[in-house]
Amino acid sequence: MHRTSFVRGGVAAGRTIVLHMATDAGEREARHNRRGGATLACAGLRRIFPLPMRQFIRTIVLATVGVVSLAACSHLHRQDSSAYSVTPAGSNAPTAARLAGDYGCTAQQVADNWQLARLELARPGTPICKVLGRYGDPVSVSKNSIANMQLVSMLHRQPNGRFYNATFVYYDDNKINRELNRPVGKWLVDRVTSTR
Repeated sequence: MHRTSFVRGGVAAGRTIVLHMATDAGEREARHNRRGGATLACAGLRRIFPLPMRQFIRTIVLATVGVVSLAACSHLHRQDSSAYSVTPAGSNAPTAARLAGDYGCTAQQVADNWQLARLELARPGTPICKVLGRYGDPVSVSKNSIANMQLVSMLHRQPNGRFYNATFVYYDDNKINRELNRPVGKWLVDRVTSTR
């Protein structure tokens, strides 16, 4: 059997009616206003969970939220970095001569490019073997594969602080690229840009 007794009621500022009731389970406070309707608050929870326990629960909840947030950020970062692998500047980026071997060019072509077309911006469609070596050795190399093509971007830094970024594209030999009249099966310049 539940015992309920009315403690007090009143109108606060003419808008909110406050009722306090004492029950076997503890005190309850009912509020009613024109905008929010009726709400019911239980003061008995303060008796069930003392202040140290409430602080402990709050700490656990905040820690859990923090761990979940960090896990989500880590997961998103891992997804982004796996799609686009980058060799950071200052690390052992491949030399132009080594890259030449990877893309079917010779060391002599790389040396000739440096001697005959040093720092000259290559036009789109220029074969990669006529560009490697023009800007020296790259400080970073980025690779990315998307639908029907592959991209390689090489960032070069000159002693005067000027940067050259050469992006090359390789169109896969397939029906879509052939229908679009793309030059398939060759590494070509997509664009070369430089800072001033």
